[in-house]
Amino acid sequence: MGLIFVHCDDSREEEISWLETKLAEKAIAPKYIEKAKRQLYMLQKGLQGEKEVEYILRHTFSDRWVCINNLSLFLEDGRQSQIDHVVISPLKEVYLIETKNFTNDVKVDVDGHFSYKDKKTRTWRGFPSPLAQTERHEGVFRTVLDDAGIQMDAFYHYVVVGFGANLSKPRKGFENVCRAEDLKKLFVDQKTGLVNLMKSVGTLAKSTVSPLSFEGEARLLAQELEAMVKKHHKTTVKDLSFMLKPQPKIEKAESESVKSVERLSMSKLLRELKLPKEAFIQKLTDLGYIAMQDNGFIEPTVAGKAFGIKLSKNKYGWYCLYPVQETVEIFK
Repeated sequence: MGLIFVHCDDSREEEISWLETKLAEKAIAPKYIEKAKRQLYMLQKGLQGEKEVEYILRHTFSDRWVCINNLSLFLEDGRQSQIDHVVISPLKEVYLIETKNFTNDVKVDVDGHFSYKDKKTRTWRGFPSPLAQTERHEGVFRTVLDDAGIQMDAFYHYVVVGFGANLSKPRKGFENVCRAEDLKKLFVDQKTGLVNLMKSVGTLAKSTVSPLSFEGEARLLAQELEAMVKKHHKTTVKDLSFMLKPQPKIEKAESESVKSVERLSMSKLLRELKLPKEAFIQKLTDLGYIAMQDNGFIEPTVAGKAFGIKLSKNKYGWYCLYPVQETVEIFK
């Protein structure tokens, strides 16, 4: 049946979709376009790297293992952590995996310092140790496990570099820093000296407990972790609206007579009138009721507002609502 997954909501797909849509609509203010493109690229690369590792995890572990992807924990004391992958074995060993989807060359020196090669300057630039990062994650994760009454026996830390990067490191040590395609081998290679997949399989073979019992325990653990996630996990959605071009102002005060007017969007009115969109826009433009901006956004003119056209907003952005009776009269 495969690895048992504990679900966490992930806002990154939503953030990626928002950036892609706004860039395509040319709705991003000029001064933020490059920032939006960089943000989109980093999100896409990060998500791609985590999906690659998830694929490997799915094809490495049995249905007696539990996995949580993209776990964001927030504690009352202010501590927080975002863990790319948490894998838990039948022996209650916890593997914390940090994914770095670099396309640059990456190296680790004998002192455990990480750096990447800047493609433009061809110089090496240091970055914070992902292993130290997972160790901080362990403290937060232990706290929420204790709060949930879940006991774990051992913690191990891994850093996985994406398929696009060349990794160099000392010949000895740092076996837990590897490329994505080497992750499976790392877990099943007994030479690493870690408590790994083969040890777990061997223990199960010698145990008087049947494999089915371990599977049942794994599913029970998954349920306990689901409850823990609901309590401590927080899906963070970044507010990127500051990147958008200024929106047209909407008059706050409206008369009661205007409020009571029945209005429909252009698409609904076009179905009602059985008119092509171009003819509708041209007619109202000629009458001086609407104006089209360079980015294709349609807004009411002063005369259009007096006519009864008003702006509204939904999750896709701003659009016009047209007074039904008055607009139908125009096209009779």
